[in-house]
Formats: sequence, C-alpha cells, structure tokens
Amino acid sequence: MVSGGRLYLFYTGNSKEGGVRTSRQCVAVSEDGRRFIKQPVFVETPPGFTQHHRDPKVFRGEKNWWMLVGAQKEDLTGAIALYESDDLLHWKYKSILYDDCLDQVSECPDLMTFDGTDVLVTSWLSVRRRGRSQQMAKTRPWKAMPAISRENLMR
Repeated sequence: MVSGGRLYLFYTGNSKEGGVRTSRQCVAVSEDGRRFIKQPVFVETPPGFTQHHRDPKVFRGEKNWWMLVGAQKEDLTGAIALYESDDLLHWKYKSILYDDCLDQVSECPDLMTFDGTDVLVTSWLSVRRRGRSQQMAKTRPWKAMPAISRENLMR
C-alpha cells in the first residue's frame, strides 16, 4: 500500500511461547521500496476469535483505510474480520464482515469489483473435509453489520 510517498507492507506475525500461539497483523514501512522498517504497532486478535487470524488485505476507502483479515471464531468456524484506520498504523476492529458457510478457518480474503458487482473472495480450510482448502466467491449482500456495506467502506 502506498500513502504519502511511503510503502506499507502488511503481514501476519506468529509467535509461540509455552506452546501457545499468538497471531498479530503487522506492518513494515519503507521510504525507498528497498529498506523496510518493522513498526512497533500491530493489530492484536480481538475477543471472540482464536489465534487463527491472518492474511491482512488493506484497501483505501474515500476517507479512511480498511483491512480484511481471515479468521476463526471461538466456535471454530471461519470468518472475515473488518478493521478501520485513519493512518495505516492504528487499527480499530469494527465487526465480522462475513461468516456464512466458511467452515473452520478463512484465509486470504479479498474484495474486488467486476463490472460494477462487488465480489468477496476467500479461501477456507476444512479439517473436517480432510484438510482440503477451497475457494469461495460471494456477491453482495454479505452477512455483515447493517451499517457496513461496500458503499460505506468506500466513503
């Protein structure tokens, strides 16, 4: 992501201490596109989710930035979490954008527009189906908070 002449690289950082996994969404920033500095701020996994919280997708709205994160809820079903930021460094969890039929873990979410139709894309992992990963594309309406729609995201 480029903003203000700086390049922002988002990634998932994982650590394990005492057998317990911690997952965070992290950012590194570059002034020249070659040397990236990891930033001390990061996005913690919010309550209601397991540490299977990964693959940030960041995009620009009209007035702010949005981040989609593939996730697993505490009931062990998949979801796509939605965050908002004004500066690409400090993020606020808003809601679950989508969680219908995602089985166990959602990965690599993306939001695209094709010929005026918004399409939400994700891969999801199903341990119940022998560890197979599958892809899903869904057009609106998504199961989301009523105040959050593509139109609201782009404002």
